[in-house]
Amino acid sequence: TITITFTNKKDKDDIEECILTWSYQDAEIQLDRQEYKGNNMPVNITLRDWDADENPKSKDEIKVTVRTPGGGKGTSVTLTETSNGSGIFKGTFYINGTGNNKPSITLNAGEKFDVVFTDKYTTSGKVEDRFASASWKGISEATLTLDSQKYTGYEDPVVIKLKDDDLNKDSTAKDKVSIQVRTRSGKTVASYTLTETGPNNGEFILTLKISNEPYTSKTICLADTDVITVTYAEKKVSASATFTKE
Repeated sequence: TITITFTNKKDKDDIEECILTWSYQDAEIQLDRQEYKGNNMPVNITLRDWDADENPKSKDEIKVTVRTPGGGKGTSVTLTETSNGSGIFKGTFYINGTGNNKPSITLNAGEKFDVVFTDKYTTSGKVEDRFASASWKGISEATLTLDSQKYTGYEDPVVIKLKDDDLNKDSTAKDKVSIQVRTRSGKTVASYTLTETGPNNGEFILTLKISNEPYTSKTICLADTDVITVTYAEKKVSASATFTKE
C-alpha cells in the first residue's frame, strides 16, 4: 500500500491523502478455440501477465506446457511478447503435427488437453498453475460437389464447393485450399485455389467459367464434348460432370 499525503502550508489542518494498493497480476491464458479438428491443426495461445514482462525494453519469452489431463504426455511451447512491455504473449503448437509443424502434441480423437502456465507472482502470494483446456475431435469427413452434373455451352459457370472442417486452420480469417481439375480431353489439367466462404466455417468455394481458350486461374478449357473431374487428393474425394457445347 502506498499513501500520498498533501498538507496545505497555509493551513496545517488542511490535509489530503491518496491511498494506492499494489499487487501482482494473476495471469490469464486463452486458446483460440474450445474444439479442434484435423491433423496439423494449429492451436494459438494468448497469455496476459504484466508480471512476466521482466524487461520492458525487449520482447520477453515465457514457456507453457501442453499435456493431456492428469499430467500425461506433453510438450513445451514458447510464447513471445507481442511488443516491448505489452505483457501479452502469443505462441502456437500443432495437434499431430508433421514436417515443420512443431512443437506438436499427439492426440487421439476425443482426447482433451491442457495448456498450463506456472504463475510465480500472484495476488495470493503463492505459486499457482493457470489452465486453458480444449479437445481434439479427430478427422472430419470431406465432401466435394459441383453445382451441376451436366453443363451446356461455353461461358457457363462451374461452381466447386468443398466442405472440410479440418481445413479451417485460422478461426479469424478465410483459409484457402488447393484442388485438382482434370478434363477427359486433357485440355485442362491444373490445380485451383478455393477460398473459405467465411472465417471459421470450413466451407470453400470457387467459380470457374467454361471456355474453349487455354485455361487460367478463373477459367476451365473444355472440348466440345467433355467430362470434368474435380479431386481433393488429401481426403480422396472427387466429383464429376459432363459438358456439351450446345
